[in-house]
Amino acid sequence: MERRTPVDQLWFLAKEGTETERKLQVAGAVFGGMLSAYRNHQELGEDGRKKDRVNQFGDQALRADIEAEEQVLESLKLWAQKANIKLNYRGEEVGKDTFGIEGGEPYLALIDGLDGSDNYKNKTDWPYGTMLAVAKGEDPNYEDFEVAGVALHEE
Repeated sequence: MERRTPVDQLWFLAKEGTETERKLQVAGAVFGGMLSAYRNHQELGEDGRKKDRVNQFGDQALRADIEAEEQVLESLKLWAQKANIKLNYRGEEVGKDTFGIEGGEPYLALIDGLDGSDNYKNKTDWPYGTMLAVAKGEDPNYEDFEVAGVALHEE
């Protein structure tokens, strides 16, 4: 069974092969990843505050922080394979790597699993959340960023 994102239902608005359809696909991957990160965060509950995962630097990190990045990456990986994309990514916790189709159209994703993780770890009035931005190209400029998202897990 093919996994579909909520934005899949919007594809009828764009003609096949257009820039609008391509951007809707990127938006669908971002939305799907953010929704997965949110759901995972809710399921983790207090276990998310445990520092029992190792990040890219070899340090102990919050489980919720690393798992949020992993959830986002799963959605992006599905999109990259489906859309013949070569996706370079950089995550604050998981580091950097590439997946998708070698020779495919290049994109870059930047991920922070829990921006404001201190606000999550030690409950405050300030928000925290998962942040993601996706740009077209391997070395993009500001105007190359097509979709960005923030999931505030307690909102």
